[in-house]
Amino acid sequence: AAGEHRRAARDGRWRRRGNIGASLFISVCVAEVVRSTGMNYARLSELASPYNRSLMLPWVTGLWEYDSLASLERLSREMGRQASMIAYINAFGLFTAVSAAALPLLLLMGRSRKPAT
Repeated sequence: AAGEHRRAARDGRWRRRGNIGASLFISVCVAEVVRSTGMNYARLSELASPYNRSLMLPWVTGLWEYDSLASLERLSREMGRQASMIAYINAFGLFTAVSAAALPLLLLMGRSRKPAT
């Protein structure tokens, strides 16, 4: 009974550490999404200029024009969507990198062997 109590306490501590680590990583990823969205929106807005020759081609711009407020609003919303998508892809890359970095640690841990009773 005392051994089970110690094991339950130990398991609880490990679970709490895991939850703290997971919440910390989620916070880092949310901060990365927010930072990357703003950065990508700024970069995309640099390219959306009436002086950009590529945007003068009618098959490139579609409904995005620079002559009315409604067109600028559509362009701004689209740039926001694109910036958010790039940010989510960056966060997914962060998840992938951390998961790949954890694999060697899992291999080093090995399997726990139960003592013979």
